[in-house]
Amino acid sequence: CRRPSLIVSYVLWLLFGLSGAHHLYLGRNRAALRACITVGGCGLEWACDAFSIPRFAAELRRAQEGRARVKGARGADGCARDR
Repeated sequence: CRRPSLIVSYVLWLLFGLSGAHHLYLGRNRAALRACITVGGCGLEWACDAFSIPRFAAELRRAQEGRARVKGARGADGCARDR
């Protein structure tokens, strides 16, 4: 289980954001495809993402926690373990 890092997300956004790399890291595949096709929404979507990355990371964390609760057993780090 990988917890999303805001630092990694922002580095990916800054270096490869126009191609949607930060969206891929945060599990947002459709947004990554859209960013890649439109070159970050001609830069506008890329700029808006600077303010949205914390929300995207929080959404991924909540989704991971929900899957962990459904799966059952958790490790010391709070992530679900395969049985």
